[in-house]
Amino acid sequence: RFGVTAHPNPFNASTVIDYTLVESGPVQLVVLDALGRRVAVLIDEDRSAGTGHVLFDASSLASGVYHVLLTTPGMTAAAVLLLAK
Repeated sequence: RFGVTAHPNPFNASTVIDYTLVESGPVQLVVLDALGRRVAVLIDEDRSAGTGHVLFDASSLASGVYHVLLTTPGMTAAAVLLLAK
């Protein structure tokens, strides 16, 4: 099942982002701030179908709400992240 989640969430400094892809191909995993500005690009390359994990280090970012977007040519999934320092 295609999707993206994070744990722990809320988090302090870093969190693990889990994603699941239903087919191989180009993947982009980005983090946006509450205003929609891109603050991190975690993946921007071809990936195989299945599950994967990425560590998101937000230690240089301010506390607040962030959004992680998982995008492939045919699908997009999103999750909300809460950074609480």
